[in-house]
Amino acid sequence: MTAPTQPSAEEARAITSISILAAFADGHNHERERGEIKRIADALAQREGVHVPSIVQAVLMNRMQLAETAACLRTPAARQLAYEMSVCVCDADGAQTPRERAFLRELQVVLHLDGNLADQFSSHAEEITAAPVDAPLPSTSSSSRGLGLSFAAHREAV
Repeated sequence: MTAPTQPSAEEARAITSISILAAFADGHNHERERGEIKRIADALAQREGVHVPSIVQAVLMNRMQLAETAACLRTPAARQLAYEMSVCVCDADGAQTPRERAFLRELQVVLHLDGNLADQFSSHAEEITAAPVDAPLPSTSSSSRGLGLSFAAHREAV
């Protein structure tokens, strides 16, 4: 298996931007969501041209549109990563709210993702989020690995 390729600077900006849009999807700004964005942004912001405060400001000022931002993601791997990181952000503060689920459905469409695979990834992430801390995590069978790469592989890639 080949290692995931690193996103370009433009794709890193777009992935960070979409993750920030995901954090604001429910109308709340939870500390755990901010922590997840920081983790994602710290990994991606090493690319030239990724300035997180500017991205946050653009989101807050409604100067960033989801479809326009998603169009910057040229590779299937970058689109997968954007979706999966957005799921991570939405799940950071607990179970997804109806507004977060609506955002993720819209994101699936604008990223041209296979809805079934994206839903599987999101459902699996929800199971992990809901699992008691002292219980074993749900299995990660090949059919529940989301869009082709496991969540752990993306965490390592980001």
